[in-house]
Amino acid sequence: MEYNMNFIDISIRYAVMMLLVILGGVFQSFLLMGIGFVFFLVAITGWCPLFYLLGINHCKNEEQH
Repeated sequence: MEYNMNFIDISIRYAVMMLLVILGGVFQSFLLMGIGFVFFLVAITGWCPLFYLLGINHCKNEEQH
């Protein structure tokens, strides 16, 4: 699997994940926590399925090409 996100993309996803999980805890919503977990998985792997489907690659690592 190739990475398709750079550090900024990953950082944004971590921030969104933290926001969703905190809001899910405050409002006791497992749905928000579950969506936050999806953002966590995307951030930890460095691969975004939406970027893949749209053909977007922000990772500029030349070793992968």
